[in-house]
Amino acid sequence: MAIAVHIVNTPSGDAREAYSAAWRRIDEQGLRHPAGRQSHTAWLVGDVFHVLDVWESPEAMRQWMATLAPILEEVGMQLQGEPEVGELLQVVLPEHAGQA
Repeated sequence: MAIAVHIVNTPSGDAREAYSAAWRRIDEQGLRHPAGRQSHTAWLVGDVFHVLDVWESPEAMRQWMATLAPILEEVGMQLQGEPEVGELLQVVLPEHAGQA
């Protein structure tokens, strides 16, 4: 069962810069595509940072969060509570999406 995970982060500084810094560290460590993650979407509302990831399983998500935690700490991002986790019911994409 695929799951959707919504995470809200509260950066200690600029949210956009903290996110960019986290991705630099992720790329430096070769972690851009963790096992089990199907998609990643990130957005800002004001200076509050949101992430919506789709995972193959809760276990894959937990494993990634354990790997990601030190990176988030390093760049000054803190979770604003536990991630919201729910069963993914549907993803709607245009017919041409994913076709080369």
